[in-house]
Amino acid sequence: MQSRDRFGRTYRILQNSPGPGNPSAHLVCDGRTGRVLGGVGANFYRPWVFPLYTPAGLTVIQEFPYDHPFHNGIFVGQHPVNAGGRTGNFWAMPLRRSFDDAIQTKVGRMDVQGQPAADVGEEGVCFTFRSIWRDEDEQPLLDETRTIEFRATADATEGGPLPLR
Repeated sequence: MQSRDRFGRTYRILQNSPGPGNPSAHLVCDGRTGRVLGGVGANFYRPWVFPLYTPAGLTVIQEFPYDHPFHNGIFVGQHPVNAGGRTGNFWAMPLRRSFDDAIQTKVGRMDVQGQPAADVGEEGVCFTFRSIWRDEDEQPLLDETRTIEFRATADATEGGPLPLR
């Protein structure tokens, strides 16, 4: 998909091949230069924003380091999350390190519902997706709609979460 914003900048949205149970990664590229501006990805446990670069093109944040697959770009993590008398841990990702591991208990997940919507807006590309935050028993604790926007500027990429709605 390639579209223009109100300034005439073009953007390409690239989607990686989805794996089983993974909504895959979606990257935004500047249509003129081909520079990757950023993207979103997700796995079984949570969604995240990646990659981010300096104006000189150096990688600041990647999808995940291969020796730490639980360090996912920029992600939201909360512990504890309490709702309806139940608690979920949305910071940790399994595997537990021991039976008395105080961090790896009540591990929930942010269940991304399908593919994120990607739209070119007035000033950039906006990804919107819905997640259900589920407790360790897969019961819903929260419903979330998350919106992430990327914009090209002369020497950098601006991006980040928009205000919650």
